[in-house]
Amino acid sequence: MKNEWMILIARERAEQVHLHGHTVETDIEFNKEEQLTKGAIALLSKDVQPDLSAEEVEKLAPEGWDVEKWVKMYNKPRKERTVIACALMAAQIDVMLRLEEER
Repeated sequence: MKNEWMILIARERAEQVHLHGHTVETDIEFNKEEQLTKGAIALLSKDVQPDLSAEEVEKLAPEGWDVEKWVKMYNKPRKERTVIACALMAAQIDVMLRLEEER
């Protein structure tokens, strides 16, 4: 399907908001140290450094994030991790847009 990637990312972002409660407001409150960006980068990094120990994977969890949920995300198949990473970046863009509006 043409542009299926957009649907996958939008669906994941909607799940983050509606199922897990990660709204723009909570992202602003709990991700002040670039955790969304760091999480996206770490999820994508698995493809270039795939042999990390369980301890090393846990250390990649962004500050303040649930480590158990992080490990579950990190161990998903490549396409799913990529979609999640893109949705995290969409969340980061939402945060930046909201903060610009509030200035």
